[in-house]
Amino acid sequence: MVYLVDITGAGSEPTVEFRGLFLTTVANTDWPRSRYESSTVQQSELVQYIDIISSTHINAVMFHARPASDAFYNSTIEPWSK
Repeated sequence: MVYLVDITGAGSEPTVEFRGLFLTTVANTDWPRSRYESSTVQQSELVQYIDIISSTHINAVMFHARPASDAFYNSTIEPWSK
């Protein structure tokens, strides 16, 4: 699904376009393919996705940072994601 939003105001020509894609991480829907793979394999998969995505001129990728009250980053508050 594609949404177009005009944030430039009436009559203004945009100088930059936001072309985004949402990469779903919940239940390994899009990425990573398997939660049982090593972080190295998961990182490699993500690089492959980014290469494909950038070749289509999409310039932003969004994904969950806290999909299930856990974290994809080092946190002293939330547990590390499975």
